[in-house]
Amino acid sequence: MKSEPGRSRSGIVQGGRVYETEGGQGVAIHEAADVRPLVPVARCGSVRIFRRDLAAAPDEPTMVSGFFYTNPHSIIGPSQIVPYPTFATSLRLEPYIAAVIIGDAFQVDVDEADDLILGYSILAMLVAD
Repeated sequence: MKSEPGRSRSGIVQGGRVYETEGGQGVAIHEAADVRPLVPVARCGSVRIFRRDLAAAPDEPTMVSGFFYTNPHSIIGPSQIVPYPTFATSLRLEPYIAAVIIGDAFQVDVDEADDLILGYSILAMLVAD
């Protein structure tokens, strides 16, 4: 809540309102203008960026897709200011859709994958040139 900047709360956004939750139960409804969203997951262990241009070559059928890791501590929430890096000559934005995963999903069967996804978020990565 903007009125209580030092206190974090959980909730979901639906229909232009924020439904505050506690332990999976709804506790309050807030107008979007009264809330400042934070990072969807406060402490994630790993962030993998999957890209089609890193996909396996035709002669490597065992590799499903290519990805790279990024620093999980560099994730910030909306409305936060990112200082311009002194080493960069320019910055570009790369948009991604992020899936927040519950637990370990290493080599999980496709049938089980949906059950491991807690939610989705938009991830905008600033890339220095």
